[in-house]
Amino acid sequence: MRVALYQILFLDKVPEHAAVFESVEFVKKIQGEKSANLTNAVLRNIIRNKDGIRYPKEDEDIVGYFSAYYSHPSWMVKRWIKRFGEEETKKLLIANNNRPKHTLRVNQLKTNHEELKTLLDSVSLKYKPGTYLQEYLELFSITNITNWEYFQKGYFSIQDESTGFSCKALDAKPGMKVLDLCAAPGGKSAFLADEMKNEGEIVAIDKFESRLEIFKKNMERLGITNVRTVAKDSLHFNERDFDRVIADVPCSGIGTMTKKT
Repeated sequence: MRVALYQILFLDKVPEHAAVFESVEFVKKIQGEKSANLTNAVLRNIIRNKDGIRYPKEDEDIVGYFSAYYSHPSWMVKRWIKRFGEEETKKLLIANNNRPKHTLRVNQLKTNHEELKTLLDSVSLKYKPGTYLQEYLELFSITNITNWEYFQKGYFSIQDESTGFSCKALDAKPGMKVLDLCAAPGGKSAFLADEMKNEGEIVAIDKFESRLEIFKKNMERLGITNVRTVAKDSLHFNERDFDRVIADVPCSGIGTMTKKT
């Protein structure tokens, strides 16, 4: 129904009757006649009344205007305006609608920046330095890069630059004992292992063994050997005497909206 609405309201090349027909037929296949009839009724009612649709005005309803214009839920817009003000909220909404960046973290346990840059050049992948952290390279495009032999060899991780902020703040040193709570799939543990030069120990906890299997494969690919995994709820983990603790706790996912919208 949403696809059909987009075609009806925003596209010129798809006739309205075709958008309705395709949507109704698709719904009929997956949910049956009753749902298809409802879809048909809703779409045709919108077509009849679409010229009367009125959008919120910026000077009258800023929350409604931002929500409609930038395609974000009104509860989120309302919360952000209260916290950050209208101008900063507008910047956040625009940023979320931009094309997401594709960044690589250079795995210095297996290579270095200059070698990886040379390899990227050899396959005509354009890049630039990370915006904030020297460990990262930002690609201008990314196509099937996980199939590239140097990804398989562990020369780099595909990782948002923001992931590195908490790792850098932790200031983990070689030889330390570090606890990574909620560790899977392993992006922060891998960064920390690099910072620690694969020395000392990282104890990586996750509640689910299946997620730790993915974690272990990532560590193996990157050549990391100083990580010990523990499948346990962090609330029931009693081991002590860590030099550093990092907790990337389960969250709402708002920070990755750009890649999900």
